[in-house]
Amino acid sequence: MAMLLKESILPAMLVVCGEEMVLDSIDSRLRSIARGACVVRFFPHSFDIAVSSKGQALARYSISAREVLVIGNADNDVEMILWAGKGLAMKNSTEKPLVIADAVILGNGKLPTTKVEGLC
Repeated sequence: MAMLLKESILPAMLVVCGEEMVLDSIDSRLRSIARGACVVRFFPHSFDIAVSSKGQALARYSISAREVLVIGNADNDVEMILWAGKGLAMKNSTEKPLVIADAVILGNGKLPTTKVEGLC
């Protein structure tokens, strides 16, 4: 992985999973190696490493943020929720999306039938 990051050969997203104690021990090292990449640890047992955050990726398109509605459920969705015109969080999200979202909808595994007044 260090070689991929050093050579700038980074896939769109790399997920690193492992025991919580092992990931705790490599957290700061991983972030220093991955300078310039977006590193998010949203569950104790995994990291997302991406070329850019979801919000940065969306901003590259020729579309106004106010025209975009996004749905997120974890810390790796925070920047995307903040960027979009309307950001929704799933009921069973991690804490950060719940705090910043415009509204909260049903959680993962639920049918997407929730109507969010004023957003759609």
